[in-house]
Amino acid sequence: QVWAGSPVLTSTQSVTVASSESTSQELQAPQMLIAIGTEPRRPRFANGELPDVFDAARMLDVVALPQEACVVGAGVTGLRAACLLAWWGVKVRVIDGRSRDSLLDDEEISAQFSQAAELGVSFECGEDVIGLMAGAGRRVVITLESGHHQETQSVFLATGRQGRTDELQLENAEL
Repeated sequence: QVWAGSPVLTSTQSVTVASSESTSQELQAPQMLIAIGTEPRRPRFANGELPDVFDAARMLDVVALPQEACVVGAGVTGLRAACLLAWWGVKVRVIDGRSRDSLLDDEEISAQFSQAAELGVSFECGEDVIGLMAGAGRRVVITLESGHHQETQSVFLATGRQGRTDELQLENAEL
């Protein structure tokens, strides 16, 4: 059977599913597959609310294109965001803590990397971003692990995805 709604684990073999119609159903089974989806992972350094910091997966929600931007994360999503921004005429820099060689070991990332470079995207590999803060004139200041600071107009985060498990109450299932 398939149930849709907001699940809450109540024990190792039971879950309560609340539907959008304000009804709930207690389900019990020896095995369950709970498909709750994912959401962009916000790193600790980006937990504050800054006006020009966006999740790369939601970049189409941006009201106006910046003249320059930094994409944090050189995975497939980050490189696709960088290519799209560069194609729209934005000056783009990509920062990723992994080495350039380790990124290029992945065939799909390597192809996206090449396309981004052809569009004029610049890359800084081998150093992680550890902080973001508001700068003067609506700029964003990026702090790198070396202690160096860089400024940009906008930041797009492409730092992975995480499961939507916050409301599941995983402790009830002994997980």
